[in-house]
Amino acid sequence: MRISFFGNPAKNEISAFLPQWVRFLNENSHQVTLTQDLAQAAGINANGVEIVDDESRLCRECNLFISLGGDGTILWAAQLLKGKKIPLLGVKFGGLGFLAEISPEEFWTAITEITEGMWKTQKRLMLCGWIEHAESKKTNEPVSALNEFSVVAGNIGQVSRIDVWVDENHVCTYIADGVLISTPTGSTAYSLAARGPLLMPTANSMILAPICPHTLTARPLVVDGNAHIKVCPADADQKPLFINADGREIARLSSPDCFRIKKSVHSITLLHRADRTFFDILRAKLNWGDDLRQSENDKR
Repeated sequence: MRISFFGNPAKNEISAFLPQWVRFLNENSHQVTLTQDLAQAAGINANGVEIVDDESRLCRECNLFISLGGDGTILWAAQLLKGKKIPLLGVKFGGLGFLAEISPEEFWTAITEITEGMWKTQKRLMLCGWIEHAESKKTNEPVSALNEFSVVAGNIGQVSRIDVWVDENHVCTYIADGVLISTPTGSTAYSLAARGPLLMPTANSMILAPICPHTLTARPLVVDGNAHIKVCPADADQKPLFINADGREIARLSSPDCFRIKKSVHSITLLHRADRTFFDILRAKLNWGDDLRQSENDKR
């Protein structure tokens, strides 16, 4: 099996584990591919390892793609893997990590189980977004997102009026700091912080969630995954809005242009333990269903 590693070379924890894993994989007849910077950071030479300069070459003839880091690293890896049927395994180095499936200590067991066919794959919906210019009707190059697109005001605390349509039907004018358009995967990310609903990751749906709305009547909305969404500044004279894809700024939006979003033709494939469900993860990561009152009483 050809295995590619992708991660942040600045993380010292990765360098502590990666050389051991590469030796283990080589000893078990697996081929390993690394980027030049990751190999240098971990002190790995070219003996038994293919070292590449371009991240896109990690996907060449790859059977398993391993992301080393947190969910942010997986979001970046998704841009390399979109549209490819290469399974992605996340090894968590960092914070909470909804997408990163295993800890570094679980790597050895996980690889053995994966090679024996004991894990399952799961396709994750991605979004596609582009700006449509009102006067020329020309569009920008589409951009993909695994978690969400956010359309936000330029300054913290700045209120914006944002019009949203679903399938050319006007939903409302949000008076808020911004609006999120999220995938089911992203329902446990920024959307959750914006009090959006949790969706099962395989659902064919999208979430519209206002960010800090200035009215109690504005609520998150779940729409069909095949819907087309349009977001426009409601006021011609308001400052440009910032468009972000999975946390990275991609464009600015001014009236009368609009930002259009739909389900991408691309998806990514994540690897999961066969015996671990989405609800197991919710209980482990969010203390889902725990009686926190009882926990506080036990401390007294």
